[in-house]
Amino acid sequence: MILLDFLKTYAAELAIVSSALDILALASSAALIWGAYRAFKRISVKSLVRNLPGPKSASWFADRKPPEIYDVLNFRWHHEATRKYEGIFQIKGMFGDEQLYITDSRAMHHVLVKEQAIFEEPQSLLKQRKALNPFFTANHMRGLVPIFWPITKKLVSVFDVKLAAGAPEQEINVHGWAGRTALEFIAQGGFGTSLDSMVDGETGSFTKLAKEMVPTLSRMHVAMQLLPLAQPLFTRLPAPLRNFLLDYSPFPSVRKLKTIADSLEATSRAVLESKKAEVLAQIDDAKGERGRDILSVLLRAQLEGPADERLPDGEVIGHITTLIFAAQDTTSSAIARILQMLALHPAAQDRLRKEIRRARCPGSDVDCNTEEEESRKQEWEYDALMRLPYLDAIARETLRLHSPVSWIWRIARQPTTLPLRHALNGTDGRPIDVIPVAKNQGVVIGIAAANRDESVWGADAWEWKPERWLDGAGQAVDADVEDRGAMRGEIERKPGVMDPEVRYPGVYSGMMTFSGGGRSCIGFKFALLSLKLIVAGLVEKFAFAPPEEEIVWNMNHIAAPAVKGREGEGAQMPLKVSIAT
Repeated sequence: MILLDFLKTYAAELAIVSSALDILALASSAALIWGAYRAFKRISVKSLVRNLPGPKSASWFADRKPPEIYDVLNFRWHHEATRKYEGIFQIKGMFGDEQLYITDSRAMHHVLVKEQAIFEEPQSLLKQRKALNPFFTANHMRGLVPIFWPITKKLVSVFDVKLAAGAPEQEINVHGWAGRTALEFIAQGGFGTSLDSMVDGETGSFTKLAKEMVPTLSRMHVAMQLLPLAQPLFTRLPAPLRNFLLDYSPFPSVRKLKTIADSLEATSRAVLESKKAEVLAQIDDAKGERGRDILSVLLRAQLEGPADERLPDGEVIGHITTLIFAAQDTTSSAIARILQMLALHPAAQDRLRKEIRRARCPGSDVDCNTEEEESRKQEWEYDALMRLPYLDAIARETLRLHSPVSWIWRIARQPTTLPLRHALNGTDGRPIDVIPVAKNQGVVIGIAAANRDESVWGADAWEWKPERWLDGAGQAVDADVEDRGAMRGEIERKPGVMDPEVRYPGVYSGMMTFSGGGRSCIGFKFALLSLKLIVAGLVEKFAFAPPEEEIVWNMNHIAAPAVKGREGEGAQMPLKVSIAT
């Protein structure tokens, strides 16, 4: 289900859940009660392995709190999963639903690669992936750098003005500005339009709503488990009643989610109509210049292609909304983490700054740090930026240790089995090397846990060490080595010999941050380009230091920082910023 449909359906279904007593009182029919009973039975799946270990089951209703997996402050629970359990364990959902939490690399390979058809995504997501895949290649990314770099320079100018107008060191919300810059990247590079002025004090309504989306969704973790129960009811209600339930829901989060979805749809529709008129004019003018942004290419292919292959406007709007949401929140989360880690590790920050400055003045021993040398600086090119070894190492290590997304969800569409890399001991002491999976059983892919698995990354897996991605000469190691132990120099590399199911099936550097297999994150190259360009632009000129107040990270659907004691103010990452020498 594409994001826009998901948001509206989600809000509507939660509204139904929140009004369940009223609906039951009005209906009060045996048929409805029987239907509810059947729905409970449908969403409650029992594990086929009775002796699988796992955390103690708690009552969601008696304890009045969700399981630890859904606790937005409990990153540590996910990080420690590989220490507490052996590759796969059982967790309890609502109504006795028994789900599998996977950290075993071979089991992940089966879910995400070998048997991905069994653990299928909704068809709408498959169509979206097919339509957008061609636009996230390295060749297309190269053409985006000339679009993104002027936006990055606007960001640098904002920081410059702030520091010039006040104290030489000031606290600046780098998370907020990273989000605004990422939004403008996807707006201009993806849709050929602008959604943010990049002017201090001018924050558009779209930026505000996009910022509120993830926290709003995260407040609904528990209710989200009720969606399979609400779905049959929701699909049978007439549209006016669905809108009524949304507009007058007693839950503020439901009403806010509807507002966000409506605003996103309106903005996306306006972008689509404007771009469609522009593309039609370009088609009529065969000799005119054609737009290279993602939406222009997509629309041109639609308008010039066979009618039966064209996507409905509603699906195109869904693609626009999904791209905006995914690009802004994940990228701003990753950039904030990188800048925080650099603030906590000043030596690494200095080393990175030297690398960036020297790359701007190739063939010179100086680092272009004076006004006289400014004219010698070269504009960034894609290959030069992406191949900076220490910037690449910092990006990889931060994305490994602090993945923006901690876990993802899959459902088995038919019975299957999951082999394990290492046999585990059941609660009765007997070894288990294959896990049977029931039809409709939920499977959680532990991204954060896998990225800190000491059996894969070494005893220092919990430490931030960009050097693990560099060889003895300070150059980047092969990102796709068959075993992370080889990267650490512990064993000899033997390409082609290692069983591909032994390593994690991550699409990026053997980590699970962007998932793996045919349904991995299609925009990860876009995200890497965005975060590297923004970090390079900021670190070249500014020095970053930790703030006075403590920063806490909320897991949410996408990790977001906040100031401890001021979480109600929303996501923010204030860092001390000054001009770097």
